[in-house]
Amino acid sequence: DAGFGKKDDIIALMNDPNSFDANLHLGLMLRQDEDYAGALAYLQRAAAVRPSDLATKYQIALVMLATGKVDEARNELAALVKAAPRFTRCRCYVA
Repeated sequence: DAGFGKKDDIIALMNDPNSFDANLHLGLMLRQDEDYAGALAYLQRAAAVRPSDLATKYQIALVMLATGKVDEARNELAALVKAAPRFTRCRCYVA
């Protein structure tokens, strides 16, 4: 649910640590707050719960870029372009 707040997400994770939505939302909030280590942990957990979600993998790549892990980010983005050639946001980073 897009209306989740940080407190709601934490409660959801206490009840279900594998909640995709709660992990994703916390990861996105932490990325926005520039807490990249925290963001990466929650986004990677979300990606582990739902490995087919390419948007989550894209967010992970953005965190990697923000933390200077350029080669890792490019590898992730290249894999996304291969998996979803029309995912145009990734192409600009790989080119």
